[in-house]
Amino acid sequence: MQAKPKRSLKLAGLLLLALTLFHSPLCSQDYWEATGATPDAPGFVVHLMASSKGELFVLTARHKQFFGDPEPPVYKLFGSVDGGDFWEEIELPADPNPLSMAIDDQDRLWIGAARNRLMRSTNAGATWSELPAVGMPSQRFVLGFHFASNGRIFVEQETRIDENTVNSSIYYSDDDGGLFETMPDFVNGFTRALALHVHWDGIVYVSYGFGGLWRSTADLRDYQHIKDYRSGLPHYVTTIGGNPGSDLLIAGGSEGVGDFDADLARSTDNGLTWIHMFSLPSERDDNFTEEILFTDNGDILVSTSHEGIIRSSDDGVSWQRLNDGLGDVRSIGPMTQDRTGRIYAGSKTSVRIFRSSGEPVPVSDAADKKVQMKLFPNPATIAGPLQIDYRIAEPGQVSLVLINMLGQPELNLVHDEFRNSGQSYSLDLTARMKERSALAAGRYYVILRLNGRQVAVDSVLILP
Repeated sequence: MQAKPKRSLKLAGLLLLALTLFHSPLCSQDYWEATGATPDAPGFVVHLMASSKGELFVLTARHKQFFGDPEPPVYKLFGSVDGGDFWEEIELPADPNPLSMAIDDQDRLWIGAARNRLMRSTNAGATWSELPAVGMPSQRFVLGFHFASNGRIFVEQETRIDENTVNSSIYYSDDDGGLFETMPDFVNGFTRALALHVHWDGIVYVSYGFGGLWRSTADLRDYQHIKDYRSGLPHYVTTIGGNPGSDLLIAGGSEGVGDFDADLARSTDNGLTWIHMFSLPSERDDNFTEEILFTDNGDILVSTSHEGIIRSSDDGVSWQRLNDGLGDVRSIGPMTQDRTGRIYAGSKTSVRIFRSSGEPVPVSDAADKKVQMKLFPNPATIAGPLQIDYRIAEPGQVSLVLINMLGQPELNLVHDEFRNSGQSYSLDLTARMKERSALAAGRYYVILRLNGRQVAVDSVLILP
């Protein structure tokens, strides 16, 4: 990346705010283009957010220690005030080990970390304050923040009970993060949460690894278990999104082992009943919905693990692919929209960020052709089978590791072994999973390094 002088995000943000007041409020979403620069970081995009002032923030991660490197994991936070043409690294607090990032409606930047650490910045990351997090147990991992229109703050946590059990808990605060209360016990602690959505009216939707969806009352004191997956709702809901100000909800997921398409369902009565609307097949047979974004111009965008982005312009009734300009990049995760209506999307396999454009732009796909990797079946079960096929374009030392969502290694599959280029390799994980005495149900990642460089990341959903 070409070196540029350091700039103050705060001062430049004020200038950007003045300029965008005269910008067209809606930007075309028909094509994608790569941002003018790529954040100087290894790994992949974990979170991507835009403030109401037009600032962009991206959290990246790479877990180097799983490949014999003595250094700790690499987490980096970047900001941009010019639509991604230049990224400035933001200094994080000492030893934050960040796993999540969010921006609230006051443009405060939040990060969550291991050991139950919550940190907040009111000046675009120039300074940070750590919250006491009273009411939440320590030694847990903060995986996400959600903000309701009534000011209520929700925090997702995860903890490893034992070698085979990972449980999720959800806490909320009504005093701006000072004191937290836990959700009812019958919602917490079953297994790993696959998706959490806080709707504009304060109703909370949670899906878990055993299937189905929980819907809360507005006061969070009672929950209804919605089980109509036979009539429309995917059995395993991995993504939930809602249209602010309406009762429209979109849920994405799959029917489980044997059904590898990304299924989408639609509810127009605040999640009480669901209708199946769309299935997105994948040549890889392991496609998942990653994130749902309701845009200011009324479109709904859904990012997927292996088929890029799809769009609906009629409240989820019909869908179309929206991949022009992404090149060969099809693993898309976080998405966000800035105050001008421009959409930004981050890759799940590299630190590459795309933005919406009105004109088709050629994108180089050379980096994505260095390696091919496929996990199947996907979803898989704890008992197996599970297989990895991979192929590299240059000879070298290969390492493969299976990690959980917290970045913790579960299985070291291949460690610094030589592989030839142009040859396909297969690895059967069934026996290895049994040796591990079974894994906890949830989402896992397989990371491949070639000659010391991380070149591929793929995800797999393991069901009970």
